Amino acid sequence: MRKRATYILTGLIFLLGCTNNKVDEPILPAAWRWEIVNSNGDLWIKSYNNKQAKFDYRIGAGGCIAEMRYCTNNNEQMFTPYTVNNAGPQTDNVIHWVFWAPNISCNSGVYDERFNINQAGSYSNYSQIISARATSNTVDVYAKADLQFIPQNDAPFNPGNFSQWVRYTLLDQGVIKVEHACLMPNIYLYGVNQGNYFGYFENWSTFWATPDKFSGLALGLTSSGVPNWYWTAPNGNDGNIPQYTTDLVQNTNGYEVVYNANNPASRPAVGFALGTSAGVGYGTSQTGTLKWCSWSGHSGMLAMNPMTGSNANIQSGSILYSEYRIVPSEGLNSSFVSLLNSQVSQVAPAAYYAPDYNPGGDLGTVFSNIRANASKSGTRTYQLGSYIDNSK
Repeated sequence: MRKRATYILTGLIFLLGCTNNKVDEPILPAAWRWEIVNSNGDLWIKSYNNKQAKFDYRIGAGGCIAEMRYCTNNNEQMFTPYTVNNAGPQTDNVIHWVFWAPNISCNSGVYDERFNINQAGSYSNYSQIISARATSNTVDVYAKADLQFIPQNDAPFNPGNFSQWVRYTLLDQGVIKVEHACLMPNIYLYGVNQGNYFGYFENWSTFWATPDKFSGLALGLTSSGVPNWYWTAPNGNDGNIPQYTTDLVQNTNGYEVVYNANNPASRPAVGFALGTSAGVGYGTSQTGTLKWCSWSGHSGMLAMNPMTGSNANIQSGSILYSEYRIVPSEGLNSSFVSLLNSQVSQVAPAAYYAPDYNPGGDLGTVFSNIRANASKSGTRTYQLGSYIDNSK
C-alpha cells in the first residue's frame, strides 16, 4: 500500500521494423533529437544522442509519466513496479501531482480519510482525458481529476473536480520541462461547502530502489558529481533516507537527484531541477505560494516529491501553477552537474493566480481552456497515443 504524506508538504518505443506514427522532431543540435510516437495506443517520448536511444517516457493516465526507461540498457525500467508496494496500476507508481487538503477529513473508516485527488486517477480508475496534442517539441494534456485516490472517500467528498493541464517541453540534452496548472475547486464534505482551504500539490515520483538501480538521494553535488548532501540505501531498502522531509527550495541548491550509490558514475541518475525562487501571487485576492523540496525513502522506492502549495487560504476558481525539469544522465559526472545547475537557474517560480487574474499570452489561453474544461466530460484511459495522431 502506498505511504502518504502526513504533513505539509511529483520495449523501445517500438521494436525496429514495427509501424509507428511519429510527430515531427524538434530542431536541436545534431547530437540530440526527440521522437514522439503512438506505439500500440500508448504515447511515448524518446530521446536520442548521436543516433542512440537514451531514455524514453510513456505519457499515461491524466497526462502523468507512467513509465521511464533506460533505453541503452535494454529498455531497463526505472520506476518501481506496481507489485512491489501494492500500488494502484497505472495511477500510483508514476510521476504526477498529488493534491492534499490535509485539514479536511471524512469518516469513511479507511486508512487515510483526508481529501486527496491525484493527477492520474484513483487506486482503481483513471482521470478523464479531455484532450491531448503534440507538436514537434511539446506534449499538452488537458484532463479532469475527479476521483479520490481511495475510492471509499468519493461519496463523503462528492468527490472533487480538478480541471488540469500538463505540458512537456522537450529541450536539448535530453531535458524535459514539466509545467502543471490546476483550477482549484470547491471542496464539499458530506454536501457542505468547506469554503477557502489550505492545500498543496506533491509531485510524486517512484524510482525503483534496488542495489543495482537507485540507492542514493542527493540534494547537493560537487562540481565533479560527487554527492556532498545525500542519503543512501545501498541494499535497496530505506537505509537512512528520511520519509517526507521538506525544506523550502530557497534553502536548497534547487534540485534533487536519485542515483546509484554503489556505482554512481556508471549507472543512471535522474535530477529534478526545482529552482530556488519563492512563490508569487497574482490578483486582488492573491495568497502566498510556497515551493518545497521534499524527498522520501520506502522499501523498494526512492521518491523525489517537490511540493507547491499555499500558506494561506485557497479560493475556488483560482489556479496554481508549477514548473520543474527532469534531467536524466547515464551517471554522476561534471557534465551532469553543469546541466542540472543551468536548468535550476531557468525554472519559473510557483504561482497562485486569483480567480480575477488572467496572465495573457499562451498561459492565459491555457487558463481559459482549463476553466472551460471544468464542465466537460472526457475519457477515462491511460492510453493517449491516438490523441497525437489527431493533433498533427
